Amino acid sequence: MKAAIFQNGIHPEDFDIIPTNQDLYACDELHHSIAKLSKSYFSSHVGDLLITSELSGKLFIMHWDAATTNFTAHGITYRHMDGSPHSPEHATFAPIDLPTQ
Repeated sequence: MKAAIFQNGIHPEDFDIIPTNQDLYACDELHHSIAKLSKSYFSSHVGDLLITSELSGKLFIMHWDAATTNFTAHGITYRHMDGSPHSPEHATFAPIDLPTQ
């Protein structure tokens, strides 16, 4: 089944509520590794929705703006140490500390 395409070009694969004090881990098929995005990046987004996009290799933070009664989307392109983009799959937050590569 194909994922629906949202107005902002998001092809949703995973949905996660951003928790307090947890790193984000995702499988990176291109580099055959586990990618880690630090919890410090998400500290001001606790309670927002993180969407992993199936096709673009991007992560999107969706925030409800009560003033405009609308969602805002903030895209994140997470890069590997060699500068190439990660292709995140099956992203999840976890209260553990795995070493980065």
